[in-house]
Amino acid sequence: MKHRHFTAIALAVLCLSPSLLWAKPKTITVTIDSAPRGAMLYDLASGSYMGDTPYRLKVTVDTIVGCQDGPGLQARWASGATAAIDFLTVCAHGGGKQSYRFERPGDAPDLATDIQTAQYQQAQKDARDYALAAIIMQAGQNFSTAYAAGMAQWYRPAVSCLTIPSSIAIQTWCR
Repeated sequence: MKHRHFTAIALAVLCLSPSLLWAKPKTITVTIDSAPRGAMLYDLASGSYMGDTPYRLKVTVDTIVGCQDGPGLQARWASGATAAIDFLTVCAHGGGKQSYRFERPGDAPDLATDIQTAQYQQAQKDARDYALAAIIMQAGQNFSTAYAAGMAQWYRPAVSCLTIPSSIAIQTWCR
């Protein structure tokens, strides 16, 4: 008798929430940052280097469970200061983009080194972005000049097609 009662409750729950039957895992992007920026990020379990902050980590969360514990992480600044978490909890209801920020310990020595490292990394990023923008702008100007002079060549590949009608359908092959 107890078995029938449990089965009836289970069926009622499934009927009330059919989305549970088709729940899909959700991929969430977690941006790991640090203050100051530019800390090196390591997997706490393996000790392997993952990248510098800000770092984007993709975590797949089961939407039925709702939350999942991700890897333990450690941030190391250039001065040698460290901060760590044993696991990173990511919840599906928090949205597709989430963030976590490591704070540098206030009592760690040599804060100036970490600030200079962050400024240097930002200057490098800005220089790369500027160089890329300059390259794109120059390419656009080169094409505009060539097009205005009538020298721009358009590539049009030669395509030949064969169409054969049959009693059921028309088939076309192109190469």
